[in-house]
Amino acid sequence: MLDFHLRTGTHETALAVAERLGDGDARACTHRLISTACFRPARRTEAIAHLQHALTLGQELGDPACPARASPNLISRAARPFE
Repeated sequence: MLDFHLRTGTHETALAVAERLGDGDARACTHRLISTACFRPARRTEAIAHLQHALTLGQELGDPACPARASPNLISRAARPFE
């Protein structure tokens, strides 16, 4: 498994590129990926903030599937609160 810092660094670079390009779909996807990476080392506050960004972007883009893609992250992490 990739090191946390390598994984989040890669995703943060992808997020910066998506922001520069103005690609909302890529931004939402990348926020979800960063969130998943942050849950592993118990950085819940940061993880939830990224999920909230993903959901907000999905709403702004009119993407009805965005909540469905974000929900499994929230549900699976809530079931394992001490990871």
